[in-house]
Amino acid sequence: MSGQSENRAVSLFAGLIFLLAAAGPLFELQRAATTPDRPDPVATYVARLSGHVGLREAIREYEAIGYIAEEEIDIRVGGPAQARYYLAQFALAPVLLDLDHEAYPVRLLNFARPEAIDPYLNRHRLRRLVEVDDHVVLVGPRERR
Repeated sequence: MSGQSENRAVSLFAGLIFLLAAAGPLFELQRAATTPDRPDPVATYVARLSGHVGLREAIREYEAIGYIAEEEIDIRVGGPAQARYYLAQFALAPVLLDLDHEAYPVRLLNFARPEAIDPYLNRHRLRRLVEVDDHVVLVGPRERR
């Protein structure tokens, strides 16, 4: 393994460990706020990603894929974009989601605003591979003609 690949693997592993450490309290807080008439949004989000057969099938052969959000994700702070990233990482384990998305041909787009997806795809010459919902899409490079 090259030095850069080894560093990336160590970084991804450290991120996964952090995710597991942070997920416990997050899930406990959500469980406490959930009532029978209001489903748990964290559990619903995780189930939507982890239970999507097409997404699971498409990423099965990869150790890691890229991850893209509308805004830059700073893993040192909290916020909605960071929460979506960590929950997606949890839901799709053991496949790692790398914020250095340019290194991967296959990437998971997770946009809060669905209308921003198509302009992003056109700008970066990507195509939809699997649509999870309006906000989450697995993408890859456009086929050459």
